[in-house]
Amino acid sequence: MVHFLITAPHSSCSQKSDDVDRPHTCDYSSAAWAEKLGEYIKNYGVPSSVIYGDQPREQIDLSGPEARESKWRKRIAAKVTIPETVYIEVHSHSPSTLPGVIIKFRPTIKGKVPRWISQVHQALAQHTQVVIYDKASDSVEEYTQMDIPSVYISFEDFVGVFSESEMMDDLADALVN
Repeated sequence: MVHFLITAPHSSCSQKSDDVDRPHTCDYSSAAWAEKLGEYIKNYGVPSSVIYGDQPREQIDLSGPEARESKWRKRIAAKVTIPETVYIEVHSHSPSTLPGVIIKFRPTIKGKVPRWISQVHQALAQHTQVVIYDKASDSVEEYTQMDIPSVYISFEDFVGVFSESEMMDDLADALVN
């Protein structure tokens, strides 16, 4: 049976850092979004687990190349290599960015968009602006190269733009089915 491993690598926050004058070092709402996504996936009878970042981004970018040998990434790598695991990396950004959802993934051979990414895009596009990039974080890139279905989802500030419960249900449905 498929298992969804959901991570929020930048959820460990040491200070407010989404101000315009400071670099983006923390995804303040990523833990909540990851937890909600896991719950909606479980509502479809599919197991999911959530792992939160354990170090502030000022110390190390857990989804970046410098973290490949970190204990956290090794823990994630051990879990994603279990057969039928889907890796979802959840991020969030400040109100200074465009409202909507950003999906990043690594295309398959010949740049073809995986069918399930297309389903996720269609599900989210009903509710909010969706931007798709074909370059993701280092961890999503790494696991994709290992033939592990992987996706980066960033929930931007989009308060009042959509019905959160409908959007999360449609997202879970697209991922699971």
